[in-house]
Amino acid sequence: MHPAALLRGRNGVGSVLKLRLLGGFGIALGEDTLPPIETPRLQSLVAYLALHRDTPLPRQSLAFLLWPDSEEAQARTNLRHLLHQLRQALPGADHYLRLDAQALSWQDGAPVWIDVAEFERAAAAEALEEAVALYTGDLLPACYDDWVIPERERLQALFSSVLHKLAGRLEEAGDYPRAIDCIWRLLRCDPLREAPYRDLMRLHSLRGDRAAAVHAYHTCAATLQRELGIEPSPVTRGAYERLLSTAGDRPAAEPAPPLKGTLPLVGRAHEWAGLRAAWHSAGSGRPRMVLIAGEAGIGKTRLAEELASWAGRQGVAVATASCYAPGSLAYAPVAAWLRARPLPPIEPLWLSEVARILPELLAERPDLAPPAALAGEWQRHRLYDALARALMSGEPRLLVIEDLQWCDTETLAWLHHFLHRAPQAHLLVVGSMRPEEVASESALSALVMALRREGLLAEIELTPLDAAETADLAARAAGHPLGSDEAARLYHDTEGNPLFVVEMVRAGALCSGPAGAAGRALPSRVQAVIAARLAALSASAREVLGVAAVVGREFTFAMLQRASGMGEEALVQALDELWQRRILREQGSEAYDFTHHTLRQVAYEALGAARRRLLHQRVAEALQALRGPAAEVAGHYAQAGLHERAVVAYREAAQAAASVYANQEAIALYQLALGQADAAGQGGIPGELRVALHEGLGDVLALTAQQEGARAAYLAALALVPPGHAIDRARLQRKLGVSLAWQNEYPEAGRRYALAEDTLQRDADHASRAWLQEWVHLQLDKLRLYYRSGAVAELECTVRLARPVIEREGTPEQRGEFLHGLLQMKHRQERFAVSDETLGYARAELEARQSTGTPEDLAVVHFGLGFCLLWHGDLAEAETELQRALELAEHTGYTMARACSLAYLTVLHRKRGEVARVAELLPRCLAVNAQGDMPDYAGMASANQAWLAWKAGNLASAEAHGRAALVSWRGLTYYPFQWAAFWPLLAVAVARQRWPEAVQHAHALMDPSQQPQPAEMQRTLQQACSAWEAGQPDEAHSHLAGALRQAEEKGYL
Repeated sequence: MHPAALLRGRNGVGSVLKLRLLGGFGIALGEDTLPPIETPRLQSLVAYLALHRDTPLPRQSLAFLLWPDSEEAQARTNLRHLLHQLRQALPGADHYLRLDAQALSWQDGAPVWIDVAEFERAAAAEALEEAVALYTGDLLPACYDDWVIPERERLQALFSSVLHKLAGRLEEAGDYPRAIDCIWRLLRCDPLREAPYRDLMRLHSLRGDRAAAVHAYHTCAATLQRELGIEPSPVTRGAYERLLSTAGDRPAAEPAPPLKGTLPLVGRAHEWAGLRAAWHSAGSGRPRMVLIAGEAGIGKTRLAEELASWAGRQGVAVATASCYAPGSLAYAPVAAWLRARPLPPIEPLWLSEVARILPELLAERPDLAPPAALAGEWQRHRLYDALARALMSGEPRLLVIEDLQWCDTETLAWLHHFLHRAPQAHLLVVGSMRPEEVASESALSALVMALRREGLLAEIELTPLDAAETADLAARAAGHPLGSDEAARLYHDTEGNPLFVVEMVRAGALCSGPAGAAGRALPSRVQAVIAARLAALSASAREVLGVAAVVGREFTFAMLQRASGMGEEALVQALDELWQRRILREQGSEAYDFTHHTLRQVAYEALGAARRRLLHQRVAEALQALRGPAAEVAGHYAQAGLHERAVVAYREAAQAAASVYANQEAIALYQLALGQADAAGQGGIPGELRVALHEGLGDVLALTAQQEGARAAYLAALALVPPGHAIDRARLQRKLGVSLAWQNEYPEAGRRYALAEDTLQRDADHASRAWLQEWVHLQLDKLRLYYRSGAVAELECTVRLARPVIEREGTPEQRGEFLHGLLQMKHRQERFAVSDETLGYARAELEARQSTGTPEDLAVVHFGLGFCLLWHGDLAEAETELQRALELAEHTGYTMARACSLAYLTVLHRKRGEVARVAELLPRCLAVNAQGDMPDYAGMASANQAWLAWKAGNLASAEAHGRAALVSWRGLTYYPFQWAAFWPLLAVAVARQRWPEAVQHAHALMDPSQQPQPAEMQRTLQQACSAWEAGQPDEAHSHLAGALRQAEEKGYL
């Protein structure tokens, strides 16, 4: 069969079977993604059929291919079982595949699309850009079957050829930036080829970017030294020298010759074996984290680099990130990992979430919808899932994160989620940390303890080298053995710290001066050696070094040029000198960083106070011009003593942190902004900006349930608002009320709402849009308060007052919220015995929000309709709506909507008496309830467990689960569905003849706060209670037994 016939179906897009084998395994039918095929053997079979699509494949050959170590009969049996699994996984498999008794092949003209075939077609047709877009990763990167390897290598070679051709074509067209992207992608496939580095140097030179050209050479030289222990070839070196010669004269201080290759690991054989064992375990589908701990300079980075290099040589996707003092920006390490390699193909919904961390995606993809504002915990889980999808594409992956003691809390929380999200992934996360800088109550300590409990953590503690190992390392660094006196003095000065050993050797300080006092942090002798080494640099190199030290983290050429004010030629020469001296190293495709933070520390401390302030100002201004992170800008302005600028930047940074749900960072940034405002003095910061800072802090504190702190912030803001600013004062009073309502402080919340209303009424301009919007917000918040507190009369009054205004002036979102308020009012009035009118409101809300609602909104609205249908008695339609709500909730990661949809789907199947279906749903209910504090749904899950136990005849379990449900609901102001637990508890009490307890449960079922039971059940319960109170126990017993029979018939028991 010709590939073209196979790749284009005749029956429309909906019938096309789509197979993705590049970058991982995926299967879809039309536009619908099928449930994932998790079985590696089944993936291997489908892939083999796809790649040999032109030839019928004998069953005997396939059986031997997949089970080469089995007997023929057993292998053929295994194949039959596998084909049975294929039929289950692929709807209408016979429409695409011919599964004969002797052979397997594709049906003639079957509508199948295979990414490998499309890639090969595009490559053959010289449609190079299409081919590059189709190649989303290596062939089945998680598959290690023998037949895959040559196919994978063949496609890798074809892809490299396509990239090389495309780069040449783009260069001819003068499109140098895209040609450079192609070369970098080519180097990710094979970083040890020199020719692409020379291409990079040439392309950057053609763009007039000499600094980037030199950086390309630095990357080439460092990679070859690290991986092969060799220097670049004369051809590459000659191109580099020509680059430098065009930049003017060499600096006066001649750079030291580079060390020959990367120094080998010394004294770390045991630790290296442990690290490789952890990788092999992760490669078997058991993701985990390895923590390398030790003091500064002990060799944590060197050990991690050795693993990264070793894994990279085996084709493993490796990404490295660093954290920086005084703390990383929210998700900064995750962003560094994501930028290290091209993103895998993921749905726009998830890519939009990733854009919160990588905002450049919105510029690269104009069709991508900007991410919506974060408004709840569920959205953070969706962000977590999006980042995980972007990092895991099916291929084995090694992620390295250095200096975890400075890592932000958001990344640490996400890491925990990430390690749990894909339990079969081939994933290893390697982190380094200094334990002496980690507080016992820190987020990192909590993560370490959790991963220990869960068996997801391996720990490696590095200790200093002994005397012999110290002498060995020094000899390798110096290129000759040390004398015994030299070795003894070196060990005394360094205490076996590898960084200090290498620094002493590089500075040629083995024999000079008396031995100094050793210490754990930075011995004075070593500090003096480093300072002397830095002092030997040329003046321009020292100037650049000072700016780099002030930056405090990795930096680009553009950043240094703006902050230093140096010309391109001088800066290129200075950077090259610092690289040659092993003070700086290349970082990624554009940046540099210090080879160790200790060098940065010494360089920073060498600057005078006035010089530091000036450089901090320059760096802040450079970051602003380059649109760097606002938190870094703010920190530099603060260090420069420019408080007003720092306040503005800190506020911007806090808003950015809140936009990615980095709430703790946002709180800290708002507090820093307020601290800078105080430092500026009363007249330094405008009053409205101070108000905005306090209010913004209050909003984030309220979102994170820190209500006392939120109210303190709102009150501080309120005190700064002039009396004439009625709308601002009303908004803050309203927010105080919302905060109080969340803590069930209903009377005080109502008082704040009344103050807000009174303040608005005193404002003269009732016709302004701002006034109207604040008034509507206030009415909607009052609806929620009255619903939660059970104030039905006030609820009805507010509905009558707000309805005409919201219907006339409200936004679509506000009208949707109001319809939801109407539903809540009707539920309260009817005690959840849903009338036709209430059901009509639910249908109207769905119709109103169908075109304007987000997927999250629609999940809530579909749930609301399904919920109404459930209590209206329309179980079939209710199931459809609740299932739709669950699908939307799972698609968007909306935890609360998942929890309520699963809870009431379980109730629906319980009312039908479907024991197996309830048992199937309950584990999902329990799992989602564990993701948040949801006592209402946790209680319902326990109540349904009680029902299952009752059905199974396990009275003890039924009682235990029923009482657990009541405990969950005890703290709630109102939960009207407690019958779900009381009916099993009543049944247990009757079975055990605990009659007073049974009558007590019957009274609870008739409580006016609860959903009314069907009329005949209500009558029977009332008769039982009346008979008991009249001293007629036998009649009471009879009525209780009758009520239980009715409950079973009606689906309540």
